[in-house]
Amino acid sequence: MPKVTVIIPVYGHAEYVSDSLGSVFTQSFTDFEVIVINDGSTDASECILEPYINSGKIKYVCQENKGVAAARNQGLALASGDLIAFLDDDDVWPNNKLEIQVDQIENCDAIVVGGSSHGFFDIENADEVSSDPNKFRLLNTIDFFLGNHFTSPGQVIIRKSALDAIGGYDEAIWGVDDLDLWMRLSRIGEIRKYEYLALYYRVHDANASLDLEKIASNTELVIRKNLLLSAKQDIVKLEREAYRFLFRCAGKKLLWKGAKFIKMGRMEEGWQMIQQSISMFKPRFRSDALLVLHFFWATLKIPFRMGRMR
Repeated sequence: MPKVTVIIPVYGHAEYVSDSLGSVFTQSFTDFEVIVINDGSTDASECILEPYINSGKIKYVCQENKGVAAARNQGLALASGDLIAFLDDDDVWPNNKLEIQVDQIENCDAIVVGGSSHGFFDIENADEVSSDPNKFRLLNTIDFFLGNHFTSPGQVIIRKSALDAIGGYDEAIWGVDDLDLWMRLSRIGEIRKYEYLALYYRVHDANASLDLEKIASNTELVIRKNLLLSAKQDIVKLEREAYRFLFRCAGKKLLWKGAKFIKMGRMEEGWQMIQQSISMFKPRFRSDALLVLHFFWATLKIPFRMGRMR
């Protein structure tokens, strides 16, 4: 039985998936299995994967498109390893990622051990990143209400028993399912984030064109869901910071996009985005959003007029 199960969901990144798999099979730690879940991809991904399938280097499952959370859960259901390492099909690992993280998690009580990430356009020219493999901070539930400390699940290694205990990913959440996972895991065990490089994440057009409205509404869903799981005495303290985080990661982009649409003359679309952005805030928090909106209005040289918010 392998020590680690590597789970790679595949969808629409045929041109990158070989780089991702290459970074797995050049790891200095080799006691692992690889499960690839094709989430209904319609590009050439399966053709690219064929040599890996035929050689038995990967376990391969093709399913109808259900989303990345469902694909990861399918991989988790098939996993044999005690430790789980997720990797997206357009990202790559440094070649010592698994070796470092297996050693760390086996020598502490943490259920999640993670490192930092670094964006790149071309892996051949990716920047060198300085790191300290011994320095870490403990992340608790409150920390994840204040910000998402992991760009991708590819940065971490997780005990399978912990993922089983919380039921894996919530498949009803889109785009911020990782944030929800960290919040739920942080309630049952220790999460450590070290200061070494654990992932290169690829920057390209597909991840620049995310549906901001959908991201915003799903981030709010995660916040509300996890606030309900919080101790009553923590809710008041968490709520304002949680909604500020929502505004920083989604609402601010939506607000800016709406303001630009209005300047372009697309009044109805722009105003809908702005209304959605500000409505993320409960009435007593909306002054924060309105101040930012006033700044955007001034920056874009649009007269500031605001009616009564519902």
